[in-house]
Amino acid sequence: MENVTTLMKFGNLSKRIDFSQNVTIMMPTPGKAIDDEVGIYSSDAENIFSTQDPKWQFETTGTVIDIGGAPYVQFEANHASRWTIGDPTFCNSVTDVPLNECNALIALYNTAGGTEWFDTENW
Repeated sequence: MENVTTLMKFGNLSKRIDFSQNVTIMMPTPGKAIDDEVGIYSSDAENIFSTQDPKWQFETTGTVIDIGGAPYVQFEANHASRWTIGDPTFCNSVTDVPLNECNALIALYNTAGGTEWFDTENW
């Protein structure tokens, strides 16, 4: 089995799957530039909508590459779980909004290419 990545998702639950060998994982990195270095973190937390800290664990670093005109990071792992790039603990220090809302706002910002935004008028 080469270059196979699997993440089992059951409703709001995701399950870690361990492999007998490393597999290649390719993860989109919206808002990142080619050749940016990013930290890659994983969590085995099952409920993806939980308000509890998912206990992120640093796995490795990766360099953003171009795949089909989009920024991706590619890395090797021997398990599938929840993955994220950047500092996933930022929201732990935010007290103005609940943890799950902060995480959702960060995800929206990253997915919408927030680092590329240049017009911040009326913020």
